[in-house]
Amino acid sequence: MLDLKISGGQVLDGTGTPAVRADVGVTGDSITAVGDLATYEDPHRYAAGIEHVIVNGRAVVRGGEHTGNLPGRVLRPAAG
Repeated sequence: MLDLKISGGQVLDGTGTPAVRADVGVTGDSITAVGDLATYEDPHRYAAGIEHVIVNGRAVVRGGEHTGNLPGRVLRPAAG
């Protein structure tokens, strides 16, 4: 299980190619996963290592399965 997941981070591979957006998983003090496992056939697949998600104190994902709870709200960038 990951200690931290950064969604949509800017990732550089050190070769000089442009940065790409990817999810980055951190366990302890090490990066343990990079990428997005979703495909066109399975677009709602959770990122590797995410077993539980808690939002506003309520379980949204438990054991890799969505619980049906929707306690949060969508955050959108400010206009301008």
